Parts: sequence; C-alpha cells; structure tokens
Amino acid sequence: MRKQLFSLAIKAHGLLHKMDRILHERAGKVFRRELAEYLERKTERQLEVLPRVFEYSFAVRNLPEKGRIIEVGCAASSNALPIILAELGYEVYGIDLRLFKVKHPNFEFIVSDARHLPFRNIFQCGYSISTIEHVGLRGEHSPRDDLEGDSKAIKEMINSVKPGGSLIITVPFGRSDMLPDSRIYDIDDIRRLFTGLNIAEEEYIKESNRVWFKISREEADKADHKAGCRAVGMFKLHKQQTIANVNCMET
Repeated sequence: MRKQLFSLAIKAHGLLHKMDRILHERAGKVFRRELAEYLERKTERQLEVLPRVFEYSFAVRNLPEKGRIIEVGCAASSNALPIILAELGYEVYGIDLRLFKVKHPNFEFIVSDARHLPFRNIFQCGYSISTIEHVGLRGEHSPRDDLEGDSKAIKEMINSVKPGGSLIITVPFGRSDMLPDSRIYDIDDIRRLFTGLNIAEEEYIKESNRVWFKISREEADKADHKAGCRAVGMFKLHKQQTIANVNCMET
C-alpha cells in the first residue's frame, strides 16, 4: 500500500511539474506578446513626438533673442519647451485648459481657453505647436463644436502680441479636411486663417515609413491625412505695426 501511495505521489509530482512548466511557458509567451504590444504602442506614441523635433526647432530658430513670449497649448506631456526657454532667460507664459505641472521663476501658467486670452499687446512673440487645429472642436473641454475656434484663437494671439511682434504656428497641412477632433489646412486655409499677418517663414515636414523629413510646399500640398499621409506646416508671421484692441494688461 505504501509503495502504491509513494508511486502515486511521484506521478502526481511529475504531473504537477509538467503542468508548472507548461504554465510558465504559456505565461512567458503571454508576457512576451504583451511586452511586444506595449513596445509597439510605445513606439506609436513616440511617433507623435518625432514631428515635434522639427516643430520645436522651427519655433526656437524664429523666436526673438529675448523678451516676453506666450505659448498657447503648452500642456502636452512631451513638451519641455516653455521651461527650457524660461531657463534661457525668456519671460514665458503658458496657456492651456489642461494643467501644466512644472514651475519655474520665469514661467507663469494660466488656465485659459485659447479663444479668450486675458492679454493685449504685451508679448514680443506668441507661438502654438500643433494646437490651433483642435481649438473649438468637440472634445473633453468642448462638448459642442465651434467651427470658427481656430480663427478666434489666432485673433486672440494677434491681439496678445505687440505691434511688430511675431507669431509662430504649426498645424497639420495637406488636402483641406475636417476630422472629428482636428482640421487639416491647405494654403488657402492658411491665408484665411492668418488674415492680417505677413508670412515671413514657412517650412513643411512629412511622414513616410515612420520617418519625418522636410519637404517642399508642393509636396506637402498632396498629403492626404485620411489616407495615412501626414504633413505639417510651420509658419512664422509678423503682426503689422498698428495698435488695436489695447486695454487689458497692456504694458
């Protein structure tokens, strides 16, 4: 009887060991699959950062050498630019409906809608990186669409900048389109959006095979975002030397 029980115990131990090995192998496969999926998702998220390399570079190259500047839409998780500029001695203001959780003596963050900025004629430059295309479209902070939201935001930025100052704007570019949460601009849309401003500099970038690179406007014109061909237009604009809408917070 004891021999039989001992034999059964050995068999049971062997079976448990085999089951444990199978479970570990399956768990390893699941872990590796989930890790691969996580890394793929991570890579996809990183793709959203890559065009910013060009956009932030364009902004920095076209900023005034010093002074008071404002960033409209500063709370993207990958955005360190306002703090970098604050470290370089700029007096930086950041505007967003989301919280920006970094503090700096030269940086002031204000929760505000881009369509209703509390400033008039006080900044040497205002810039907005891939934000204007979303303003007013339905989302977490906009339960209803405001199809003129982008134009309103640009007008507010114009009013916030001193006469002779500049704006730096980057937006999706290509075949004109309206997506649920974003606008795609062609050159005619751009000219309407920037009415009253002079385009001083313009550059374009495009994604192909998960790589972003510079292209001409003619190439950017053909980008069809719905077909998966993405492009971005980057613009430096000058405000005319006229004073209007002066009252709030003018210095």
